Order: sequence, then C-alpha cells, then structure tokens
Amino acid sequence: SKNQAEFTSHQSRQLKEIDLRLFGNIFFVFFIDGASGRVRVRTLPVDQVDEIVCNPEDAKEPWFYLRAWTQMDVDGKSTLYKVAYVDWRYSQDTKPTSVRGYSVDWDHPIYHVKTGGLGDMRFGVSEVYPALDWAKAYKMFLEDWATLARAYSRFAHKLTLPSNKMV
Repeated sequence: SKNQAEFTSHQSRQLKEIDLRLFGNIFFVFFIDGASGRVRVRTLPVDQVDEIVCNPEDAKEPWFYLRAWTQMDVDGKSTLYKVAYVDWRYSQDTKPTSVRGYSVDWDHPIYHVKTGGLGDMRFGVSEVYPALDWAKAYKMFLEDWATLARAYSRFAHKLTLPSNKMV
C-alpha cells in the first residue's frame, strides 16, 4: 500500500528517523478520502515549508504551514505554487481562503513532528547541527597532524648514516 511505502514499513520508518535527525522536522500530510474515510499519508520536503503561522495570541498553537515549490511539467514549463496547509488541530470558526498570499488548502491537514530546538521555536533543529563545530575542529586537528607527520618524514629522510656503518 502507499502508506506502507511512505510511513509504516520498516524501511520507511528508518528513513523518516534519518530525515528527522538531519532536518529536525517532518511534515506529514493527510489525504482523506471523503467517501471511504481512508487516509493516505505523505510527507512534504522540509525545504518547501517557508513559514509556520501560529495563533497571534498563542505562539505554541500552529495554524498554517506556508509551502512554496516549483513544479515542472512534461514540456519543461515550470510553475510556482504557494499553498497554506492547515494544522490538523486547527479549531477556529473562521476559514480564510488565503494566508499571507498563499491559498489555503483545507482538505489536506498537516501533522508536524520536530526535534531539537527550544519549546517556543516553530521549526525543529537538526541533531547534527551541534556536532558541526566539533567536526570542523577535528578536521583541523587531522590536517595539522598530517602536516606534522610529513615534516617528521622529511626530517627522517634527511638523516643519513655513514656508509661504513652496518645497521
């Protein structure tokens, strides 16, 4: 099934765990069949979510996810789409048709999973991010060590023993 390929198989769960560690965010989109009630789950690419719009009175209550992406058709023509998806917990009586210039899609709610960061941050932070400074420092250490090893090697090659001595 399509949900298994995206969400419930062992491999897809492993891939989602990697995505969460690397990007700090996963945006699940629910495609609900009105007739049968069946739900198909997909995810949005993290780099396509421009902004998370929250309740103006409660910054911890997300309302909309603003997504922009360019799609190319078979003829090579590209089209820019700007869509605001509603949070799956949205419970306001008002249903705007647009949010900050993005048309609202009321039929496909989003469930956002984030990791890292602080409680009041709208986006998660990659678990890899804190390791970047250590990785750069270790890279510099290894480069310095290689330079030192080359210098020792040149020094060792310049040492010569007298030709009449046996080693």
